[in-house]
Amino acid sequence: MPIRKVFRNVIISDTERYFKLRNMYLRNKKKIAQARRKRRWSYIRRVRRTNRRILKAMAKLRTARWGVNGVHGPARGFTWGEFACNDGVAVPRVYRANAVAVARNLNRLRDEIKKHYGAERVAIRINSAYRHPAYNRRIGGVSNSQHLYAKAADITVFVKMKSGWKQVPIRALAWFATKVDRFRRGGIGTYVNSNFVHVDIRTNGPARWSG
Repeated sequence: MPIRKVFRNVIISDTERYFKLRNMYLRNKKKIAQARRKRRWSYIRRVRRTNRRILKAMAKLRTARWGVNGVHGPARGFTWGEFACNDGVAVPRVYRANAVAVARNLNRLRDEIKKHYGAERVAIRINSAYRHPAYNRRIGGVSNSQHLYAKAADITVFVKMKSGWKQVPIRALAWFATKVDRFRRGGIGTYVNSNFVHVDIRTNGPARWSG
């Protein structure tokens, strides 16, 4: 198994090779600076070509942790498994950017709730995110559901206080969602009896409903 190390939003698949290349690149930068003083232009061009090859090799060892091409999930705090259809079908690549947008806005929602409660932690449970058409029909979802395009998530939220974990009331959660610009301009559905709030990033105007 390759050594894996996380650098912010990047995973390095082979740290030993990566740092060897990095050190070679830095040594070459010093050589270029020295050669510039001696006006060795042809040598500088040759070393710069080598450095471009080194940078390409380093790039191949880097993999995004989050984002459209992220190996872990669409945004920090979420995995691709959480956004997959409930029957296990993954978010199609064509809709991954939508899932990234939803996840990032859920993190903004997390920040709003954490600030309001002064909570130590905020846990967002995704009950349903992407749905492929067959699954959506099976559960009786509307034909134009935003879930079909990975633009929506049905969520329940919990906050960790000094006294322990507590659920954010559903109506309060729907209100917090209006504090997030993309959700305010999109859809917010309040389902008190089913114990979740639907949020989406539709672009055809805001929508509000209760179920």
